[in-house]
Amino acid sequence: MESKDNIEAVRKFLNSSLETSKTISSALDESGSRLKLLNQRFLSMQASLRPISMQNLPFSDVEHGLDSVLCSVSAVHKVFQCVNQLEHSLSADASSDLFTYVSNTKKLEEAMKLLTDNCKLATSWLKSVFEFLQNKTTISTNEVYLLNIKKSFRILQELQAIEDDARLEGGILSIALDKLEIAFHKLLMENSMPLPLVSLTSQIDQQNNVTEQGLKFPSSLTAKLQVIAERLNANNRLDKCQTMYVEVRGTNARRSLKTLDLSYLETSTSEFEVSHGMENCIDQWGNHLELVVKKLLEVEYTLCTNVFEKIGSKAWISCFAKIAIESRIFSFIKFGKVVTEKKNDPFKLLNLLSMFKVLNGLRLKFNQLFRGEACEEIRIVTKDLITKVVNGASEIFLQLSEQVKLQRPTCPPSDGTVPKLLEK
Repeated sequence: MESKDNIEAVRKFLNSSLETSKTISSALDESGSRLKLLNQRFLSMQASLRPISMQNLPFSDVEHGLDSVLCSVSAVHKVFQCVNQLEHSLSADASSDLFTYVSNTKKLEEAMKLLTDNCKLATSWLKSVFEFLQNKTTISTNEVYLLNIKKSFRILQELQAIEDDARLEGGILSIALDKLEIAFHKLLMENSMPLPLVSLTSQIDQQNNVTEQGLKFPSSLTAKLQVIAERLNANNRLDKCQTMYVEVRGTNARRSLKTLDLSYLETSTSEFEVSHGMENCIDQWGNHLELVVKKLLEVEYTLCTNVFEKIGSKAWISCFAKIAIESRIFSFIKFGKVVTEKKNDPFKLLNLLSMFKVLNGLRLKFNQLFRGEACEEIRIVTKDLITKVVNGASEIFLQLSEQVKLQRPTCPPSDGTVPKLLEK
């Protein structure tokens, strides 16, 4: 009986457990459906958010980068303001305060270069950001950034063109450099006075006398010419600067030579053959050549060296070579060659020896002054003259006995003086 009751109790328990299992199963089925629905919604949400989530993080980085670029554009604007201030300062006359004017010109060049470089850099950054944002149209703020970038592009392009425009004819930098050229020319003109060569004949061997008379530029003037030449050289205007220098100083050299009578330099060989005044011409030639080399050209050499010293030897040697040519150095050499081409006789020998004495005395000075590639032609023709003088004298020496015989028929001077050949 008792076992029967136990079986009944177990049956009820199993039925109760079965109902509970059904309830749990039903609840589990309902929960599973809900989980499936949530999962589907999550996947759908994930799918819709994936493009945004993919661009959301890098966009914040781009936004930060864009802000940085715009900050750099703001810095560029400050440089632009500095450029405007410098432009205003360069509207004044360069001569009023030359050193300040040159300094402001240099600052303007540097500011414009900085402006151009920063504009190029900012444009490069903006281009990358612009390309990124053009492909990310899901964010509404992109349009705002794209408009800002386009506006920044236009501003940067205008600012970047400032340097090139300033260097064009009529641009602020071009005008400033034109003013410096005018100031350079004016300073040279005001401080270039002809050298009184005719009054220096007795001072040929006094090396420093000309300099002590104030023909050398004062240090303040040299400093002004130097800074202008440096600025023009930095802007590819050295050729114009050198041309002005050679023009002014070359003209001054020619004016100095007008104090001497150099008409004999144009005498031809045939004229010498029928003239008996060759000895006087050669004496003049020697004195004048020494004056030109030791006084005139040495002064010009010093001035060229001082003015273009900081630019380099090539610059000042080139100027000096051209001034030397303006000083008729080739005319002196040509005259010497005319003498060597005269027919051989004892008088020619004496003349050649006189010329050799002058040329040998100037040898060290020639080596000092006529250096570098620009003076090569002067060195060549001078060397050629010396060779002709030496060879011509040697040739007459070898013929000396015959040349003396040829002089025997010559009548003695009617005034009873010593023959010129014996005077030597």
